[in-house]
Amino acid sequence: MACHSIVCVRGPPRQASCKHPTPRPPEPPIQRPLLGPAPRPPAPLRAGPLRAGPLIHHLPVPRVHLLGHSHGGFVAQYHAMHRPEQIAGVVLYESAPGTGPELGAETARNVEAFAARHADRPQVRAVMEAFAAIPAIADDEAMLAAAKGIVPAYVADYWSDTARWNRLQDRLRATYRSGLDERGVPDLFDGRAAGARVGGGPATTWCAGCGVRWAEELHKLLHGSRLLVLEHSGHFGHVEEPESFAREVAAFVLADNG
Repeated sequence: MACHSIVCVRGPPRQASCKHPTPRPPEPPIQRPLLGPAPRPPAPLRAGPLRAGPLIHHLPVPRVHLLGHSHGGFVAQYHAMHRPEQIAGVVLYESAPGTGPELGAETARNVEAFAARHADRPQVRAVMEAFAAIPAIADDEAMLAAAKGIVPAYVADYWSDTARWNRLQDRLRATYRSGLDERGVPDLFDGRAAGARVGGGPATTWCAGCGVRWAEELHKLLHGSRLLVLEHSGHFGHVEEPESFAREVAAFVLADNG
């Protein structure tokens, strides 16, 4: 899955109410039907602001820039909506406006397209088996196996440098969480419902592996945002194109600090 998504926005959203895929190439641990052992305690989206809020309060700056990658993008959006006084800007990197069936369907299409592009490679079968195993994940071991297994679909050039990406797979660690809230229902997020309008100056949107489609949608939703597409990355632009990634994030933050 080539191409990569980041959205940066200056200033907090003006509204503070929100409701926010099935497998999607970078964050397999989210929203699984539960099988086998009892699930870990849920980690709802609202836990992010509860944990980060006190830390931000003790930093020697009045407001911070939040960077959210993949599912972390939903957490960053939720935090910005509910704690806008702490936010100077938001970078949404390989994220989307929300979770749910639409994101799951788009992910499934991307996975099928990946399999079709690499149909001549026997290794693709193992990747598709890793995706197929995601709904039954119920522990850390299964989570880690799936995360390692789907890496070829998450980077743009896996087979051009397998040694490099094998090292990444070897270093991966994973912790399983159910993706359900305390009531036992999927902990969904819908940033569209909150009308994610951002005040106070220009914003930035960057886009990659999870789909340029979502970055473009975020770019439209977040008034004043900017859109950046990393053309040679999948889901991990900070690893695949680290110089470009670091340069653009630094430029966004430093411009705000002028």
